[in-house]
Amino acid sequence: MKKKVSRGYSAKGADNGEMDKNETVDEIKGCLKKKLANPKEEVDRVEYTRENYLALFGDAEKAETVLGTVLISKNQFQKLADKERTGYLGAMAQTLNNPDIVIQAGPAKWYFVKSLKKSATDGIKVFMDVVVQKGNRKYSISLHQRLPNNILNKIKEPSDITYTAGRIKANGSYPTA
Repeated sequence: MKKKVSRGYSAKGADNGEMDKNETVDEIKGCLKKKLANPKEEVDRVEYTRENYLALFGDAEKAETVLGTVLISKNQFQKLADKERTGYLGAMAQTLNNPDIVIQAGPAKWYFVKSLKKSATDGIKVFMDVVVQKGNRKYSISLHQRLPNNILNKIKEPSDITYTAGRIKANGSYPTA
């Protein structure tokens, strides 16, 4: 039997990627796939320099997110270079600061997801930043470009969705829009 979810808000229409309050996991994934296919922003092109990194995340190397303060792991700047992801510096900030979706992957792990246009006229990139909690602090530990289906397949239950564009889950349900 497919599980239904109640979010406490009503859909604005399935065709625009808005979710209804009694959808199955597959229906939710379909709505989220539509959201990811229609990004509103372009990837911020930020030159890969330590100065730009600090301009984005500050000397404390942190981001203010929908789930509170997330510290950037100390090796993240170097890891972008090591993994040949230097062009993702701007996307990293966009994904953490303004995600389209946040998926809870365990009691202390989240995937922050952001869909961005490559340019005004060309293609889409979907980014996923992995955030883990250690003690009372959350840390960004990895940034990846992923296919939408790879990300959406991580959703097993409606309750895995912690946040969707402007709606944050509170006490097991989403607030009224």
